[in-house]
Amino acid sequence: MPKQKRTPGEGPQRRRPSPSVPGEQLPPPDWRAVEAALPRIASDSLGSSALLARAQAIIYDAFDADFDRQVPLARAALEVSPDCADAYLVLAEHASSLDEALDLYRQGVEAGQRAIGSAAFRQHEGAFWQFFETRSYLRARLGWAQCLWNSNQYDEAVEHFREILRLNPQDQQGIRYLLAAALMDLGRNDELGQLLDRYPDDRRTDWLFNVALLAYRRESDSPRARQSLLAAVEQNRYVPEFLLDFARMPPDLPDDAPPGSPGEAVCVSARLRLAWRTTPQAIAWMRKVLQVPILPPPVTRAPDWRRLQRFLGELPQAHDEVWQIDSRQFAEKIEIEGASGRPWLIVVADQSHGAFLAIEAGEGKPTPGDVWHHLVDAMLKPRVGDPRRPQKILVRLKSYQKAWQKKLAQLGVACDVGEPLDLVELAVAQTRVAQAADRRDPGTSPHGADDPTDPRALPQEIGEAWQADLRRLLGWVEEGGEVLRPYGVIVAQREGEQVLAYDLAVHAAPSDWLWQTVARAIRRPLRGSPHRPGLIEVASEEQLAALQPHLDACGIRCAVAARLDPLDVICEEMSRSLNRPVTMTALMDVPGMSRERIAAFFAAAADYYRRMPWRGVSGNVPIEVRCDKFQSGPWHAVVLGQSGITLGLALYEGLENVEAVLSGEASEAEQARRASAISVTFGEAFEMPIRDLDAAERYRWSLASPDAYPCAMRVNPGRAVRPPLAWELELLEGCLRVIPDFIAEEVWESVRIVPVASGELTLQLSWMSESED
Repeated sequence: MPKQKRTPGEGPQRRRPSPSVPGEQLPPPDWRAVEAALPRIASDSLGSSALLARAQAIIYDAFDADFDRQVPLARAALEVSPDCADAYLVLAEHASSLDEALDLYRQGVEAGQRAIGSAAFRQHEGAFWQFFETRSYLRARLGWAQCLWNSNQYDEAVEHFREILRLNPQDQQGIRYLLAAALMDLGRNDELGQLLDRYPDDRRTDWLFNVALLAYRRESDSPRARQSLLAAVEQNRYVPEFLLDFARMPPDLPDDAPPGSPGEAVCVSARLRLAWRTTPQAIAWMRKVLQVPILPPPVTRAPDWRRLQRFLGELPQAHDEVWQIDSRQFAEKIEIEGASGRPWLIVVADQSHGAFLAIEAGEGKPTPGDVWHHLVDAMLKPRVGDPRRPQKILVRLKSYQKAWQKKLAQLGVACDVGEPLDLVELAVAQTRVAQAADRRDPGTSPHGADDPTDPRALPQEIGEAWQADLRRLLGWVEEGGEVLRPYGVIVAQREGEQVLAYDLAVHAAPSDWLWQTVARAIRRPLRGSPHRPGLIEVASEEQLAALQPHLDACGIRCAVAARLDPLDVICEEMSRSLNRPVTMTALMDVPGMSRERIAAFFAAAADYYRRMPWRGVSGNVPIEVRCDKFQSGPWHAVVLGQSGITLGLALYEGLENVEAVLSGEASEAEQARRASAISVTFGEAFEMPIRDLDAAERYRWSLASPDAYPCAMRVNPGRAVRPPLAWELELLEGCLRVIPDFIAEEVWESVRIVPVASGELTLQLSWMSESED
């Protein structure tokens, strides 16, 4: 079983600085060393015996001695006086197991009680730290409480913390911080509130962050909760960087951590990460309040020019075509396609045929490189016609000609400076007129769906079919510190995939949004002249019911289609511009992976998260897992989560691999070279492959929390990451289902039959021995 576990609010294998009083630097001085440096006359203050005074003197020497000499000195002190509590404390710190440490701390508490005596014990309650003899007792009892916490005896540990604080309410040991972390971890919010109220003037950073988190737990996004968070951040502005994973936690806590410093932020984050991470949506709330962006802007990576030149050079060249391209800033303030103020418009137009090939709005002044990308996109995916190269390009700015002339010459395309660029001017004017029309009716759609033109008066193409849909796009946008999936409405021709109208919204749109967009497509289509189609296909009966009354009045038929293939292609293109760079294929796209298998994995992961197995086991003790059904293995399961950095489960392949990771001795490069594991981690929705997230929402797969989406991955040597194969996901599902029970039952080994999506798995589980560990 685990040898060493965390103290409340802290992860494993991290050296915790000694508790401090408010206002002191972290870590504070070791009180034992301070006492050892004082004149040793205080032993008479409670009438201590001469033998105990001699034993204590030996222990003071042990505190300053080398590590190997401390145990012999502690034993020598106990030979002089068995009532020397600090001697048991030293032995406990050298214990080889948690059980041994528990017993030694318990003996230290009993020795301290004997040394103080019952009368003095009662007399000095509330002022224990003022007497050196009582300090030994308090130290031993603190060690006992922490060992009880580490052995999953949480209620007993909390009672010891409370009792120490009762005996010494001045709290020179910093017990209130440990007690607050314990109550926070256990979700005992009322008791935590009472504790925080007892020290209203405490301005230490971790105390203020506890106040903020408790306010959020009680009141959600209230003004008081926001004020509390801002007050905590004012005390140390670096803490959010670690809680939000913008700064990496070091493997060890720093020795120098003055208030307000990054070092203090590391210490505070180590204590509080788990509480913040396991409070539903607390991290997202912090991001929202602090207006912290998390998604990088969409990155369009410039392809290798040689490859792009070859690809563009293979496009057919229209020898009769002259294109115009330019960027223009609006003179007045308008809002277009999400750009507000005085946005810029990039236009690519076919002068020879009077067609617009690309129109894009943006807030910042585009560089020649930005405009070049739009020109390339117009060649590859023009809004009108097939992919092609023009014969000549006209630009207004010599900087464009200078930047592009060499590349265009390699494509056989001429580039001249020409004035005026009449189609560019027309695009700007049309956009300005359209926006003015939108503003005339402030109560209608922002895109002018309530144009006074009567759709019934427009010509109708009986044989033309359109498709319309309202759906959530497969991408992300940020608004006010929140990461959100936008909604989109698209109306397009069924044949030719020509987009006629579209709209985007971050939040749920009005009930008539679909009709507003369809009406705009009829009155002011993006391509072609205003007209009515003969048929509009939609995705659901609900959409049919919403559109039917309007379309009946216009003489347009409406029907539900089993598939909306053209719209799927268009939405995929729109979503691509919203997405972060793809780092891993979705489970939904893994060959041979069934929807039922993924749903079973989600259910197992949700149950695992709710049971919080990281509270019952130390992260540095693996569980060996064997399964005869699979040829590979054995696997070594490591429960992730005590530090709060990552919550989940990792199955390492090969004992050497897990030892290299857990020991911390191997470099990152060495760990990457040797890593071989299947894992699941829990995070927010935007951390999931977007296709899996879309399926999870559509089919209502199990989730334990809005920020506990399970992300499964297979890490191969070299840190190559891919989604698990079907059998790997099945093994992961089985371990998620059985490991919480195995930990809770506190058995050394067990054989268990566990149900999985494909049937049953027989898993053999056993703790690795301490010699292996």
